[in-house]
Amino acid sequence: MLPKVFPDMLTIKPGMSESQICVLPPELRERSASAVATMVEAARTDWSSLLSDSGEIDLAWIDAFDRKHDQAYVTHLIETSDSTDFSNDVLVSCCEFGAAIGHVLKGLRPELIWAYDYPYWDSWLYAADKGVMIHVFSWAFKKFSAYGINDGYAAKLVAAAKFLGE
Repeated sequence: MLPKVFPDMLTIKPGMSESQICVLPPELRERSASAVATMVEAARTDWSSLLSDSGEIDLAWIDAFDRKHDQAYVTHLIETSDSTDFSNDVLVSCCEFGAAIGHVLKGLRPELIWAYDYPYWDSWLYAADKGVMIHVFSWAFKKFSAYGINDGYAAKLVAAAKFLGE
């Protein structure tokens, strides 16, 4: 049986270039890159109350978002969101959180390469030296499920960055 979600990190072939890991034609790659950047800015706007004094989406923001989105809050979002509405609160929050996770992890490990895919929530980060794929949107999907609601995402990001730097 196939897993329901990606593992937090998946080892694939090390040493691949951006053109090897991102097979989209340039126009779709740019479209997905733009969508990820838009989601980061949407997170900054929609959850501005969680920003630290720096005004940046950083580990403190991830921790605040994680604490705000506890089991009761996520359950409420799910119960009040219309699953037929593509702009429902669960989907939007999940996509914003995934983009924010990627933004923060890339800030911690600038050498990571965005492997943009289509749709944009299939995009991931790649550590070329280790051959590690990090599907940051899957991390967000887990946050909004029983599978990963209490994972502690700021600590996960620190651990991932540490592992990637070793």
